[in-house]
Amino acid sequence: MMDNSIFKIEGDVLVECVCQQDVVAVPEGITEIGNFAFMNHRRIKKIILPDSVRKIGANAFARCQILRQVILGKGLLYVGNGAFVSCPELELLELPDGIRTIADYAFSGLPIGRIALPDSLTELGKNAFSGCNKVKSLTIGTSISEIKERTFSGLAQLRELHVPGNVKLIEQYAFTNCSELREVYLSEGVAKIEDLAFYKCTALQKVKLPNSLTDITKYAFWECGVNPKADV
Repeated sequence: MMDNSIFKIEGDVLVECVCQQDVVAVPEGITEIGNFAFMNHRRIKKIILPDSVRKIGANAFARCQILRQVILGKGLLYVGNGAFVSCPELELLELPDGIRTIADYAFSGLPIGRIALPDSLTELGKNAFSGCNKVKSLTIGTSISEIKERTFSGLAQLRELHVPGNVKLIEQYAFTNCSELREVYLSEGVAKIEDLAFYKCTALQKVKLPNSLTDITKYAFWECGVNPKADV
């Protein structure tokens, strides 16, 4: 059992970790990981969060240089701004069913190979997964209504993209610099694609646009080398 003396806890919020272990299990009963609680930790390789944790605060695990795996509890609802940003070794991450909000830059730059957004997720922030350049598989859940600015920019190994019809809006730069992206399939229901949404997806060969799409400019697929209207 983990010695609770290695944590600073206020109420049911874990506000700081002073542990030296490489594997850390947060105690059951903690409902929130506070802002910056594990930031810049140099020894942790694996973190296990209990099902009682509902919220992970801003930059809670940012810059944990050798963190490789995070096990998120089933009760997690909210991941804050930059919660896991600049964790260059974090390859193993599974989002739990039930999560509702992922804030700006939450998982930006991680070397994860797969992104699977649960159907419970309703809010996905800007740059949430930007620069995750090892991602080869992306699944978008059924409750997301818009893909925000640079949310998935720089997914350099993603080759095929399917956007479900619950997504009504794709904002500017949402998928910019996905340099290996070859095929894009937008389902019926997608209504608007903003300028430069797919900017510099230079390998793009095929785009399938839905009849529901009513607002798209000539710059949406700028510098992609493909005319998306050809496949409508």
